[in-house]
Amino acid sequence: MSKVVVGIDLSKARLDVALRPEDASWSVTNDPAGLQALVEQLKPLAPQMVVLEASGGLERPVATTLRRAGLAVAVLNPRRVRDFARAMGILAKTDRLDAAVLARFAQVMEPEAQPEPDESKTQLKELLLRRHQLLEMLTAERNRQRTAPPWMQSELEEHLAWLQERLEALDE
Repeated sequence: MSKVVVGIDLSKARLDVALRPEDASWSVTNDPAGLQALVEQLKPLAPQMVVLEASGGLERPVATTLRRAGLAVAVLNPRRVRDFARAMGILAKTDRLDAAVLARFAQVMEPEAQPEPDESKTQLKELLLRRHQLLEMLTAERNRQRTAPPWMQSELEEHLAWLQERLEALDE
C-alpha cells in the first residue's frame, strides 16, 4: 500500500485539501472549527506527510494545529512548488489544483517534516520584520515629504513622528 500524503492550499476563508495516492480532495473552512474537522479527517488516515506553502503567516495556525495533533508537516517555499508544477506541465492555477500539486510534490519529493518553530525565535523574527516595515515606511514618508505640497507637510511630519515613536518603542 502506498503512503498517504496530503497537500493543503491555504486561503483566508478556506483550506483546499488533496490526498495522494487516492486522488481525493475536499475543503474545510479556515477557522478553528474547520481546522478541528481537518484534524479529525486526517488522523485516521495517518498521512506520512502534510505539506503547505509558506504564505505570509497564513500557514502558521494550520501547521501548528496539525503538528500538535501529531501529524508530520512541511511548510514549503512557493517558488519551489510552482517550479515543480511547471516541470509537470501544470500551468493552470486554482486552489484545488494547487492542493493536488502540493500532494504530488510531497509524494515525489518526500520533503522532511519540520518541527514546530521555537516561540522565542518566531517572536524575534516577527519583531525584526516589523522593524524593517517601519523603516521602509519612514523612508517612503521622508521621500514624499520632499515633494509634497506645503499644505500636506504637517500631516507628513505627524506621521513621521508617529512612525519614529513606534520604531523607538519596538527597539526598547
